[in-house]
Amino acid sequence: MVMKIILYTYKKERRSSIIKKKVFLKAGSLSLIKNDVETLKYLGLHMKSPASLMLLPYICLCCNEALNFLEYNLDDNQLPQSSISYKKIRNKLKLFSNSYGKSIKQIKLADSQQDKEFKERLRFKWLQPWNLHYNLGVYCNNEGHIVGNTQFVSFLLQNPSFSLREENSQDIFEFSVFLGSVLQRISQDLVLFESDILISENEISMDWLYQDYNTNKNFNRFPYIEDGKEVTLFLLHTLSTVNFVGYELPRYLDQKNPWLLRIQYITAYYVNESLKRLDKIEIPNSSSLMKEVENRSIFNSSFRSCMFHYGFYNKEVCAVKDEYLVGKPFFGLIESCFEGESAEIYQELLEQKIFRLSKVIEKTLALSVHTFRPLSSE
Repeated sequence: MVMKIILYTYKKERRSSIIKKKVFLKAGSLSLIKNDVETLKYLGLHMKSPASLMLLPYICLCCNEALNFLEYNLDDNQLPQSSISYKKIRNKLKLFSNSYGKSIKQIKLADSQQDKEFKERLRFKWLQPWNLHYNLGVYCNNEGHIVGNTQFVSFLLQNPSFSLREENSQDIFEFSVFLGSVLQRISQDLVLFESDILISENEISMDWLYQDYNTNKNFNRFPYIEDGKEVTLFLLHTLSTVNFVGYELPRYLDQKNPWLLRIQYITAYYVNESLKRLDKIEIPNSSSLMKEVENRSIFNSSFRSCMFHYGFYNKEVCAVKDEYLVGKPFFGLIESCFEGESAEIYQELLEQKIFRLSKVIEKTLALSVHTFRPLSSE
């Protein structure tokens, strides 16, 4: 009889503790959504970088995952409509991690679309075959780190029936209104949660540099291999992505902002996965590139799932262990996934991974930035 009472009491207390944990983590998830939404709203208003369109997949990720977590069932009348799929742009965060062949096709399509559009802008049509136009713009910061390029934006918006031409400006405007409306709707619904976002207090100087290229002429870094131009663009896009989150976004946000850690992890993981697709391609510095790719100590499948999706579950199993249940930034998730590692130390390890990826891609691509011109002088 005594054992039955003890067992009953234990089960009751355990059910109570499980419920408390679920409620705590649900509140934590809502708090993180609120922070991410307010952070993106802040960046939308204050980010003046020429690479700001690189934010698109991260905005789409936030919108998609927040709508799913909050279980919104929105009909066509509740939000402005857009012909551009935010879900497809969100999926571009995975970069070139699926297959090498598919990646090369996507890169070729973006390059071809941009080349066609800029050729058609030439005043005299007979000049088109001469390759006198530019079809790629590359941006770097004053330290010489490439932080964005125009063909990557074309890749993000890639759709056979859509282009960045002026006649499609209304589509882009409607898409912007849609994303802004989703962020504002979520922000209003979570008004009871704190929104003291962590931003950088440093003054941001307008010191970007740029260079225009024609990818058909004096751009291919690997002319001796098949699809050398596309491999060059492959590395340029991965470099732009990793440097955008490693060098550009920290100019605007405090390193302790949990949204920054979230998107730095997602980016580091998928850049690393994308580079694996080059393991059989004979390019300079390949051994160093693959050595860095094989360094996966900061990656964890449960953590990746919780960074890509809101909530603290991976395959319906809670990723936060009871002994690590703590407060912000991620309520014990980091400690649970990385054997008690503190959030501060893990963030340092993540940043080191990002900078190592940046360095090894820069060395492999070997694209000189010494001829880049100040953007502010235009």
